[in-house]
Amino acid sequence: MKEVVSQLIEHGKVEHAFLGVDLATISKTLAANVRLPVDHGVLIEHVQSGSPAARAGLRGGMSQVVVDGESYLIGGDVVTQADNIPVETAEQLRSVITSKKPGDQLTLQIHRQNETKEVTVTLGTQPTSSVG
Repeated sequence: MKEVVSQLIEHGKVEHAFLGVDLATISKTLAANVRLPVDHGVLIEHVQSGSPAARAGLRGGMSQVVVDGESYLIGGDVVTQADNIPVETAEQLRSVITSKKPGDQLTLQIHRQNETKEVTVTLGTQPTSSVG
């Protein structure tokens, strides 16, 4: 809370860390029905052009599948750790990002096809969007 007040006083606004991806949690049902590089973690479904994730080389999905009435974009990277913290849900990954500031680095363990690698991303500033 002190950080928010400090940013408001100093800059007149609060800046939030930004990765630039659309995420989906790998459910047990999805893992059981679709071939993925791992059976848990967070799918990167889409990477926004020009975002910190795009600059770091993260990849979004390319193939749409529907499992139990839910639509997923698969074929992209799957995140299983953020700064050495296991992540099994999109909310957990968002929480790690939220704990950071723009300009901070975030190290992600990703799975791409049959390869596991670490990718370091320098987080950007959450863009402002108009409501509606």
